[in-house]
Amino acid sequence: MRVVLDTNVIVSGLLTPQGAPGQLLRLHAEGAFEMVVSPLLLEELSGVLERPHVMLLHERDLILGHLRSEATIVVDQAARHPSLPADPDDVYLLDLAVNSAAILVSGDRALQRLAATALVLSPRALLEALSPDPENFEDAPLSMAGLGHVPTVVDRARQTTLREVAG
Repeated sequence: MRVVLDTNVIVSGLLTPQGAPGQLLRLHAEGAFEMVVSPLLLEELSGVLERPHVMLLHERDLILGHLRSEATIVVDQAARHPSLPADPDDVYLLDLAVNSAAILVSGDRALQRLAATALVLSPRALLEALSPDPENFEDAPLSMAGLGHVPTVVDRARQTTLREVAG
């Protein structure tokens, strides 16, 4: 199964590994689905990771490098859509999902309402489809493969940043 994770899902998963987006990153690292990215998605993710409130700037290169090596990169191409998202900046996500025959996973409810254009699911909906018992999945240990180790790195970077600000 091919899946496009919206940048909001990737960042949420990195910041909160116990939530549905974090569990999806873990499942991807374990080979449960093929993640599809594009140059535009990687560019948007890079910009989001640089935002001060996200606090993932120190891990940006690690995260982007991992996605470049572990995800399938598809060239951005326009597709025709019967309806467009409220945010024109999200059109590329629909294009990517349609052109790569993938499910788009987003926390953006406006995108989720465009099911006529592409299969768009919430992170929880995909998690439930992939996991026989999603309630017990939260207790599974983080895989050290793939992005499973990034939250630990993020926590250490945050502590260092907070010490620098306080000191």
